[in-house]
Amino acid sequence: MMNGHIHYQEYGYGEMLVMLPSFWLTSRSYRSIAQKLAERYRVIVPDLYRGESRFSRNAFTVDDYVEQLHGFFSDLRISKCYLLGISFSSLIASKYLARYPDDIDKIILVSTFAPPSDAEKYRLTFFRGLIAYMKLIYHNLFFGKGIKINMLWLFDSICNYFLRHPRQFFLDVTIALRASEERTFTFLKPTRQLIADKDEFIPYGTFDQIGTMQNLEMDTIEGFHAWFFLHEDLFVEKVCSYFVP
Repeated sequence: MMNGHIHYQEYGYGEMLVMLPSFWLTSRSYRSIAQKLAERYRVIVPDLYRGESRFSRNAFTVDDYVEQLHGFFSDLRISKCYLLGISFSSLIASKYLARYPDDIDKIILVSTFAPPSDAEKYRLTFFRGLIAYMKLIYHNLFFGKGIKINMLWLFDSICNYFLRHPRQFFLDVTIALRASEERTFTFLKPTRQLIADKDEFIPYGTFDQIGTMQNLEMDTIEGFHAWFFLHEDLFVEKVCSYFVP
């Protein structure tokens, strides 16, 4: 890579599936999910601008992430794959699809906090995002795995991200806030959006609007924003039923 070295984890064999970690997390948090998906796919989880990756320039926009991912694909000679974007990284995945559709077979967007909606009715602000994030941590406490998941996130985000790349850690906040104002999405390949019915970040009034977009189908899950960590087997089932090798 011209901008450094991208660390990634790889599991399994078969059709290529690239999974992008979510906000402030690295591939470490997704190891368990990746290992389960690896029973069906060759799974690659890149740490774009985070974790053990090294880079000479920080990312300031989603476009920077997109170009870093495109360079990563070129280095690994990935010509076609299934792409899985989760929360913050679904913004990267959807923009990558718009810019490089020939690289993607199908795409799944999970718990994205910036769906198409009326900007006058909903816009992610710092305080709105902070409150939603606090609710997310709180809601996890009511599940058996919730405390363990919270501790995993805390360790991963601090030790593997903040301490290694403190500037990028805070830049991601500004990137997410600016990206949440973008309302134009183009889905040039089959796309499925998995959204929890009690997601702390998403305005529920946009669900019908999302479901009518071309090439986009929506699957509503009972639960909160991080349902895929709490119910890994259900998540893997949803992914495999759409990414059929």
